[in-house]
Amino acid sequence: MAAALAVGANLILSKLKPAYGLPGGQRVMALKLLACAFLLLAVGQVYAENRTFGLVVVGLGGNEDYRAMFEEAASATLDAVNPASGVIRADEADTAVESGEKIISNGLQLLLETEANRDSILAQIEAQVGLANQHPENSRFMLILFGHGNFDGDHYRFNTHGADITASEILQALRPLKTVNQFLMFATSASGAVLDIVAQAEQEQSDDAQTGSNNLRRIVVTATKSGGEANAVQFPRYWSEALKGQMADTDHNELLTVTEAYEAASESVARHYENRQLLATEHSRVMASSEGSMVLARLGSLRGQENNAEVTRLLEQRQQLEAEFNRVRATRDSQVESIYLDELEQVLLDIARLQLRIDDATGWQPDGDRESDSGNTGSLNGG
Repeated sequence: MAAALAVGANLILSKLKPAYGLPGGQRVMALKLLACAFLLLAVGQVYAENRTFGLVVVGLGGNEDYRAMFEEAASATLDAVNPASGVIRADEADTAVESGEKIISNGLQLLLETEANRDSILAQIEAQVGLANQHPENSRFMLILFGHGNFDGDHYRFNTHGADITASEILQALRPLKTVNQFLMFATSASGAVLDIVAQAEQEQSDDAQTGSNNLRRIVVTATKSGGEANAVQFPRYWSEALKGQMADTDHNELLTVTEAYEAASESVARHYENRQLLATEHSRVMASSEGSMVLARLGSLRGQENNAEVTRLLEQRQQLEAEFNRVRATRDSQVESIYLDELEQVLLDIARLQLRIDDATGWQPDGDRESDSGNTGSLNGG
Protein backbone atom coordinates (compact mmCIF):
# COMPACT_ATOMS: atom_id res chain seq x y z
CA MET A 1 0.00 0.00 0.00
CA ALA A 2 1.27 3.44 -0.83
CA ALA A 3 0.30 4.69 2.62
CA ALA A 4 2.28 1.99 4.39
CA LEU A 5 5.32 2.53 2.19
CA ALA A 6 5.22 6.29 2.65
CA VAL A 7 4.81 6.02 6.42
CA GLY A 8 7.68 3.56 6.51
CA ALA A 9 9.88 5.85 4.45
CA ASN A 10 9.17 8.86 6.63
CA LEU A 11 9.65 6.78 9.78
CA ILE A 12 13.07 5.63 8.64
CA LEU A 13 14.13 9.14 7.61
CA SER A 14 12.93 10.67 10.88
CA LYS A 15 14.42 8.04 13.19
CA LEU A 16 17.63 6.89 11.56
CA LYS A 17 19.61 10.13 11.76
CA PRO A 18 18.88 10.63 15.49
CA ALA A 19 20.00 7.03 16.01
CA TYR A 20 23.58 8.11 15.40
CA GLY A 21 23.59 9.84 18.76
CA LEU A 22 22.02 7.03 20.78
CA PRO A 23 24.01 4.86 23.18
CA GLY A 24 25.13 1.59 21.59
CA GLY A 25 22.34 -0.62 22.95
CA GLN A 26 19.55 1.84 22.13
CA ARG A 27 20.99 2.42 18.65
CA VAL A 28 20.99 -1.31 17.96
CA MET A 29 17.39 -1.59 19.17
CA ALA A 30 16.28 1.35 17.01
CA LEU A 31 17.89 -0.13 13.93
CA LYS A 32 16.38 -3.54 14.63
CA LEU A 33 12.90 -2.04 14.85
CA LEU A 34 13.36 -0.05 11.67
CA ALA A 35 14.81 -3.01 9.81
CA CYS A 36 11.85 -5.13 10.89
CA ALA A 37 9.47 -2.38 9.74
CA PHE A 38 11.13 -2.38 6.33
CA LEU A 39 10.97 -6.18 6.11
CA LEU A 40 7.21 -5.97 6.51
CA LEU A 41 7.07 -3.63 3.52
CA ALA A 42 9.41 -5.19 0.99
CA VAL A 43 11.16 -8.56 1.13
CA GLY A 44 12.47 -10.95 -1.45
CA GLN A 45 13.80 -10.77 -4.95
CA VAL A 46 11.42 -9.96 -7.77
CA TYR A 47 11.92 -9.31 -11.43
CA ALA A 48 10.09 -6.24 -12.75
CA GLU A 49 10.13 -5.54 -16.48
CA ASN A 50 8.54 -2.72 -18.46
CA ARG A 51 7.38 -4.73 -21.48
CA THR A 52 5.00 -7.67 -21.48
CA PHE A 53 4.38 -10.12 -24.30
CA GLY A 54 2.44 -13.34 -24.41
CA LEU A 55 -0.91 -14.99 -24.67
CA VAL A 56 -3.89 -15.94 -22.51
CA VAL A 57 -5.92 -18.82 -23.93
CA VAL A 58 -9.39 -20.00 -22.94
CA GLY A 59 -9.88 -23.61 -24.01
CA LEU A 60 -13.01 -25.70 -24.26
CA GLY A 61 -15.37 -25.05 -21.37
CA GLY A 62 -17.53 -28.13 -21.66
CA ASN A 63 -20.49 -26.42 -19.96
CA GLU A 64 -21.56 -22.88 -19.12
CA ASP A 65 -20.25 -22.95 -15.54
CA TYR A 66 -16.72 -23.89 -16.53
CA ARG A 67 -16.80 -21.61 -19.54
CA ALA A 68 -17.73 -18.66 -17.30
CA MET A 69 -15.02 -19.58 -14.78
CA PHE A 70 -12.32 -19.79 -17.44
CA GLU A 71 -13.36 -16.54 -19.11
CA GLU A 72 -13.46 -14.73 -15.76
CA ALA A 73 -9.97 -15.99 -14.93
CA ALA A 74 -8.71 -14.79 -18.31
CA SER A 75 -10.36 -11.40 -17.83
CA ALA A 76 -8.88 -10.97 -14.34
CA THR A 77 -5.42 -11.91 -15.63
CA LEU A 78 -5.57 -9.48 -18.53
CA ASP A 79 -6.87 -6.69 -16.33
CA ALA A 80 -4.09 -7.25 -13.78
CA VAL A 81 -1.26 -7.46 -16.30
CA ASN A 82 -2.55 -4.98 -18.90
CA PRO A 83 -4.23 -2.16 -16.92
CA ALA A 84 -2.64 0.56 -19.02
CA SER A 85 -3.27 -0.92 -22.44
CA GLY A 86 -6.47 -2.85 -21.81
CA VAL A 87 -7.51 -6.13 -23.36
CA ILE A 88 -6.26 -6.94 -26.85
CA ARG A 89 -7.99 -9.87 -28.48
CA ALA A 90 -5.76 -11.76 -30.86
CA ASP A 91 -8.30 -11.74 -33.65
CA GLU A 92 -8.83 -7.99 -33.27
CA ALA A 93 -5.06 -7.43 -33.40
CA ASP A 94 -4.86 -9.35 -36.66
CA THR A 95 -7.74 -7.34 -38.11
CA ALA A 96 -6.16 -4.07 -37.01
CA VAL A 97 -2.89 -5.00 -38.64
CA GLU A 98 -4.64 -5.88 -41.89
CA SER A 99 -6.57 -2.61 -41.91
CA GLY A 100 -3.47 -0.55 -41.18
CA GLU A 101 -4.70 0.57 -37.75
CA LYS A 102 -2.19 1.22 -35.01
CA ILE A 103 -2.39 -1.34 -32.22
CA ILE A 104 -0.65 -1.72 -28.87
CA SER A 105 1.80 -4.61 -29.17
CA ASN A 106 2.99 -4.38 -25.57
CA GLY A 107 0.62 -6.56 -23.56
CA LEU A 108 -0.98 -9.96 -23.30
CA GLN A 109 -3.12 -11.13 -26.19
CA LEU A 110 -6.32 -13.13 -25.73
CA LEU A 111 -7.70 -16.17 -27.52
CA LEU A 112 -11.23 -17.08 -26.47
CA GLU A 113 -12.70 -20.57 -26.73
CA THR A 114 -14.31 -19.89 -30.09
CA GLU A 115 -10.98 -18.72 -31.54
CA ALA A 116 -8.61 -21.11 -29.80
CA ASN A 117 -7.44 -24.16 -31.73
CA ARG A 118 -4.10 -25.80 -32.26
CA ASP A 119 -3.18 -23.71 -35.31
CA SER A 120 -4.28 -20.34 -33.90
CA ILE A 121 -2.47 -20.93 -30.59
CA LEU A 122 0.77 -21.85 -32.34
CA ALA A 123 0.45 -18.88 -34.69
CA GLN A 124 -0.09 -16.42 -31.84
CA ILE A 125 2.78 -17.88 -29.82
CA GLU A 126 5.04 -17.44 -32.84
CA ALA A 127 3.90 -13.84 -33.27
CA GLN A 128 4.39 -12.97 -29.61
CA VAL A 129 7.79 -14.66 -29.48
CA GLY A 130 8.83 -12.54 -32.46
CA LEU A 131 7.76 -9.34 -30.70
CA ALA A 132 9.40 -10.33 -27.41
CA ASN A 133 12.67 -11.14 -29.15
CA GLN A 134 12.93 -7.50 -30.17
CA HIS A 135 13.23 -6.62 -26.44
CA PRO A 136 14.86 -9.64 -24.80
CA GLU A 137 16.59 -7.74 -21.99
CA ASN A 138 13.76 -5.72 -20.46
CA SER A 139 10.65 -7.77 -21.13
CA ARG A 140 8.69 -10.66 -19.71
CA PHE A 141 6.80 -13.37 -21.55
CA MET A 142 3.66 -15.08 -20.29
CA LEU A 143 1.65 -18.00 -21.63
CA ILE A 144 -1.43 -18.77 -19.55
CA LEU A 145 -3.95 -21.50 -20.37
CA PHE A 146 -7.38 -21.89 -18.72
CA GLY A 147 -9.51 -24.91 -19.51
CA HIS A 148 -9.45 -28.70 -19.47
CA GLY A 149 -6.56 -31.00 -20.21
CA ASN A 150 -5.73 -34.68 -20.28
CA PHE A 151 -2.68 -36.91 -20.10
CA ASP A 152 -2.36 -40.30 -21.79
CA GLY A 153 0.87 -41.34 -20.12
CA ASP A 154 3.06 -39.78 -22.81
CA HIS A 155 1.50 -36.49 -23.89
CA TYR A 156 -0.34 -33.72 -22.06
CA ARG A 157 -3.03 -32.15 -24.24
CA PHE A 158 -4.85 -28.85 -23.82
CA ASN A 159 -8.42 -29.30 -25.04
CA THR A 160 -9.47 -27.02 -27.90
CA HIS A 161 -11.77 -27.14 -30.92
CA GLY A 162 -10.43 -29.64 -33.42
CA ALA A 163 -7.14 -31.33 -32.64
CA ASP A 164 -5.85 -30.67 -29.11
CA ILE A 165 -2.46 -29.01 -28.70
CA THR A 166 0.23 -30.83 -26.73
CA ALA A 167 2.67 -29.42 -24.18
CA SER A 168 5.53 -30.58 -26.40
CA GLU A 169 4.19 -28.54 -29.32
CA ILE A 170 3.85 -25.48 -27.08
CA LEU A 171 7.39 -25.79 -25.75
CA GLN A 172 8.75 -26.29 -29.25
CA ALA A 173 7.01 -23.06 -30.32
CA LEU A 174 8.64 -21.28 -27.36
CA ARG A 175 12.11 -22.59 -28.15
CA PRO A 176 13.21 -19.49 -30.19
CA LEU A 177 12.20 -17.18 -27.31
CA LYS A 178 15.15 -15.09 -26.11
CA THR A 179 13.37 -13.36 -23.25
CA VAL A 180 14.91 -14.52 -19.98
CA ASN A 181 11.90 -13.88 -17.73
CA GLN A 182 9.09 -16.30 -18.53
CA PHE A 183 5.88 -17.38 -16.83
CA LEU A 184 3.93 -20.42 -18.03
CA MET A 185 0.67 -21.48 -16.38
CA PHE A 186 -1.43 -24.51 -17.24
CA ALA A 187 -4.60 -24.05 -15.18
CA THR A 188 -6.25 -27.28 -16.29
CA SER A 189 -6.94 -30.82 -15.21
CA ALA A 190 -4.00 -33.24 -15.57
CA SER A 191 -1.64 -30.27 -15.95
CA GLY A 192 0.87 -31.61 -13.44
CA ALA A 193 2.19 -33.81 -16.22
CA VAL A 194 3.60 -30.67 -17.82
CA LEU A 195 6.26 -30.30 -15.12
CA ASP A 196 8.28 -33.31 -16.24
CA ILE A 197 7.84 -32.33 -19.89
CA VAL A 198 9.12 -28.81 -19.19
CA ALA A 199 12.05 -30.11 -17.14
CA GLN A 200 13.05 -32.44 -19.96
CA ALA A 201 12.75 -29.67 -22.56
CA GLU A 202 14.87 -27.30 -20.46
CA GLN A 203 17.51 -29.96 -20.06
CA GLU A 204 17.65 -30.41 -23.82
CA GLN A 205 18.00 -26.63 -24.24
CA SER A 206 20.57 -26.10 -21.48
CA ASP A 207 23.50 -25.91 -23.89
CA ASP A 208 21.71 -23.80 -26.50
CA ALA A 209 23.42 -20.39 -26.36
CA GLN A 210 20.85 -18.74 -28.64
CA THR A 211 18.00 -19.15 -26.14
CA GLY A 212 20.10 -18.03 -23.22
CA SER A 213 18.64 -20.95 -21.28
CA ASN A 214 21.59 -20.98 -18.87
CA ASN A 215 20.27 -17.63 -17.53
CA LEU A 216 16.62 -18.58 -17.88
CA ARG A 217 14.24 -17.40 -15.15
CA ARG A 218 11.14 -19.43 -15.95
CA ILE A 219 8.25 -20.05 -13.56
CA VAL A 220 5.80 -22.84 -14.37
CA VAL A 221 2.50 -23.20 -12.50
CA THR A 222 0.14 -26.15 -12.87
CA ALA A 223 -3.28 -26.64 -11.30
CA THR A 224 -2.57 -30.29 -10.43
CA LYS A 225 0.43 -32.19 -9.11
CA SER A 226 0.34 -34.89 -11.79
CA GLY A 227 -1.32 -36.09 -14.96
CA GLY A 228 -3.37 -38.45 -12.83
CA GLU A 229 -5.42 -35.66 -11.26
CA ALA A 230 -7.82 -35.65 -14.17
CA ASN A 231 -10.95 -34.02 -12.72
CA ALA A 232 -11.94 -30.49 -13.72
CA VAL A 233 -10.15 -27.95 -11.53
CA GLN A 234 -11.22 -25.02 -9.37
CA PHE A 235 -7.81 -23.30 -9.53
CA PRO A 236 -8.85 -20.75 -12.22
CA ARG A 237 -11.67 -19.51 -9.98
CA TYR A 238 -9.33 -18.74 -7.11
CA TRP A 239 -6.54 -17.43 -9.31
CA SER A 240 -9.07 -14.86 -10.49
CA GLU A 241 -9.90 -13.91 -6.89
CA ALA A 242 -6.22 -13.59 -5.99
CA LEU A 243 -5.72 -10.97 -8.70
CA LYS A 244 -8.56 -8.76 -7.45
CA GLY A 245 -7.81 -6.35 -4.64
CA GLN A 246 -4.59 -6.39 -2.65
CA MET A 247 -5.02 -9.23 -0.16
CA ALA A 248 -2.57 -11.48 -2.02
CA ASP A 249 0.16 -8.82 -1.83
CA THR A 250 1.50 -10.25 1.42
CA ASP A 251 4.57 -8.01 1.66
CA HIS A 252 2.49 -4.88 0.91
CA ASN A 253 4.96 -3.45 -1.60
CA GLU A 254 2.29 -2.88 -4.29
CA LEU A 255 3.94 -5.46 -6.54
CA LEU A 256 1.92 -8.65 -6.84
CA THR A 257 4.25 -11.49 -7.78
CA VAL A 258 3.47 -14.80 -9.43
CA THR A 259 4.46 -16.51 -6.19
CA GLU A 260 2.05 -14.41 -4.10
CA ALA A 261 -0.86 -14.99 -6.49
CA TYR A 262 -0.07 -18.71 -6.70
CA GLU A 263 0.06 -19.14 -2.93
CA ALA A 264 -3.19 -17.23 -2.42
CA ALA A 265 -4.98 -19.28 -5.09
CA SER A 266 -3.60 -22.58 -3.79
CA GLU A 267 -4.68 -21.84 -0.23
CA SER A 268 -8.16 -20.92 -1.45
CA VAL A 269 -8.44 -24.13 -3.47
CA ALA A 270 -7.55 -26.16 -0.38
CA ARG A 271 -10.23 -24.32 1.64
CA HIS A 272 -12.74 -24.91 -1.17
CA TYR A 273 -12.53 -28.66 -0.62
CA GLU A 274 -12.19 -28.47 3.16
CA ASN A 275 -15.26 -26.26 3.59
CA ARG A 276 -17.33 -28.66 1.49
CA GLN A 277 -15.87 -31.69 3.23
CA LEU A 278 -14.72 -33.06 -0.10
CA LEU A 279 -11.63 -35.05 -0.95
CA ALA A 280 -9.30 -32.67 -2.79
CA THR A 281 -8.82 -33.81 -6.37
CA GLU A 282 -6.30 -31.11 -7.31
CA HIS A 283 -3.02 -30.00 -5.79
CA SER A 284 -1.33 -27.13 -7.60
CA ARG A 285 2.40 -27.01 -8.14
CA VAL A 286 5.00 -24.37 -9.02
CA MET A 287 8.43 -24.96 -10.54
CA ALA A 288 11.04 -22.22 -10.93
CA SER A 289 14.36 -22.41 -12.73
CA SER A 290 15.93 -19.79 -10.41
CA GLU A 291 15.35 -17.96 -7.15
CA GLY A 292 13.00 -15.01 -6.99
CA SER A 293 9.68 -14.33 -8.62
CA MET A 294 8.20 -12.28 -11.43
CA VAL A 295 6.01 -9.24 -10.89
CA LEU A 296 2.58 -10.09 -12.20
CA ALA A 297 0.77 -6.83 -11.52
CA ARG A 298 1.25 -3.40 -10.00
CA LEU A 299 -1.24 -2.39 -7.34
CA GLY A 300 -2.36 0.72 -5.51
CA SER A 301 -0.44 3.83 -6.49
CA LEU A 302 1.67 1.80 -8.95
CA ARG A 303 -1.35 0.57 -10.90
CA GLY A 304 -1.61 2.17 -14.31
CA GLN A 305 2.06 3.21 -14.19
CA GLU A 306 3.27 0.32 -16.35
CA ASN A 307 4.22 2.67 -19.19
CA ASN A 308 5.78 5.27 -16.89
CA ALA A 309 9.49 4.93 -17.63
CA GLU A 310 10.50 6.96 -14.57
CA VAL A 311 8.51 4.76 -12.19
CA THR A 312 9.93 1.64 -13.81
CA ARG A 313 13.46 2.98 -13.44
CA LEU A 314 12.90 3.83 -9.77
CA LEU A 315 11.39 0.40 -9.08
CA GLU A 316 14.47 -1.20 -10.59
CA GLN A 317 16.61 0.88 -8.24
CA ARG A 318 14.42 -0.17 -5.30
CA GLN A 319 14.89 -3.80 -6.29
CA GLN A 320 18.67 -3.31 -6.24
CA LEU A 321 18.54 -1.61 -2.84
CA GLU A 322 16.35 -4.38 -1.44
CA ALA A 323 18.95 -6.89 -2.59
CA GLU A 324 21.63 -4.77 -0.89
CA PHE A 325 19.52 -4.66 2.29
CA ASN A 326 19.33 -8.47 2.31
CA ARG A 327 23.09 -8.68 1.67
CA VAL A 328 23.87 -6.40 4.61
CA ARG A 329 21.56 -8.31 6.93
CA ALA A 330 23.31 -11.55 5.98
CA THR A 331 26.62 -10.12 7.30
CA ARG A 332 25.27 -9.42 10.77
CA ASP A 333 27.01 -12.33 12.51
CA SER A 334 30.31 -12.00 10.66
CA GLN A 335 30.70 -8.20 10.50
CA VAL A 336 32.05 -5.80 13.13
CA GLU A 337 28.95 -4.36 14.79
CA SER A 338 29.76 -0.70 14.15
CA ILE A 339 30.43 -1.37 10.47
CA TYR A 340 27.28 -3.46 10.20
CA LEU A 341 25.16 -0.72 11.76
CA ASP A 342 26.66 1.97 9.55
CA GLU A 343 25.94 -0.08 6.40
CA LEU A 344 22.42 -0.90 7.59
CA GLU A 345 21.67 2.76 8.31
CA GLN A 346 22.90 3.83 4.90
CA VAL A 347 20.86 1.31 2.91
CA LEU A 348 17.71 2.06 4.94
CA LEU A 349 18.15 5.78 4.30
CA ASP A 350 18.67 5.14 0.60
CA ILE A 351 15.53 3.01 0.42
CA ALA A 352 13.45 5.57 2.31
CA ARG A 353 14.56 8.44 0.08
CA LEU A 354 13.92 6.37 -3.02
CA GLN A 355 10.41 5.46 -1.87
CA LEU A 356 9.56 9.13 -1.51
CA ARG A 357 10.78 9.67 -5.09
CA ILE A 358 8.53 6.82 -6.23
CA ASP A 359 5.57 8.45 -4.46
CA ASP A 360 6.34 11.74 -6.25
CA ALA A 361 6.65 9.99 -9.63
CA THR A 362 3.29 8.24 -9.25
CA GLY A 363 1.58 11.38 -7.96
CA TRP A 364 0.50 9.61 -4.80
CA GLN A 365 -0.89 11.87 -2.07
CA PRO A 366 -1.66 10.87 1.55
CA ASP A 367 -5.22 12.14 1.22
CA GLY A 368 -5.72 10.48 -2.17
CA ASP A 369 -6.77 6.97 -1.27
CA ARG A 370 -6.09 4.89 -4.36
CA GLU A 371 -6.79 1.62 -2.60
CA SER A 372 -10.32 1.87 -3.90
CA ASP A 373 -8.74 0.95 -7.24
CA SER A 374 -8.77 -2.68 -6.20
CA GLY A 375 -8.52 -4.08 -9.67
CA ASN A 376 -12.05 -4.51 -11.00
CA THR A 377 -11.90 -6.74 -14.01
CA GLY A 378 -12.66 -5.34 -17.40
CA SER A 379 -14.72 -7.12 -20.00
CA LEU A 380 -13.19 -9.62 -22.35
CA ASN A 381 -14.18 -7.39 -25.21
CA GLY A 382 -11.92 -4.63 -23.97
CA GLY A 383 -14.67 -2.46 -22.50
